[in-house]
Amino acid sequence: MTERLPNGIRALMTSENPGLVQVLQAHAARMAQRFGQGRAIRSWDPLFSALFEYRDALSVTLRNIPEGVETLMTADDPKLVELIHCNDLTLHQFVQHGVEASKNRSRVPDWVLEAYRPDIDAC
Repeated sequence: MTERLPNGIRALMTSENPGLVQVLQAHAARMAQRFGQGRAIRSWDPLFSALFEYRDALSVTLRNIPEGVETLMTADDPKLVELIHCNDLTLHQFVQHGVEASKNRSRVPDWVLEAYRPDIDAC
């Protein structure tokens, strides 16, 4: 479940399966650590390139909850909020379509198209 906020998103990744809860929590922690260290994820994808370029202007908070992980990702710049919303759509595609979705480039805001790859569809 995702709640769109005026300045970002609040997302819950949950499961009733205790083993999957541990997987979700470990995965979220690893991704947050990589992001914080600037270690690229999907560097071929303009959405993730932009997220990493602007990571210092994004606030990301993870909180383990009994059923999984709560994530709060926000920004002060409306352009970056748009980027956060596109990232949320991409993550939902990964969940819904699995590894097949991870092979596709993410949809991005128009300003990312202009700056990174003019041949990709806008969000």
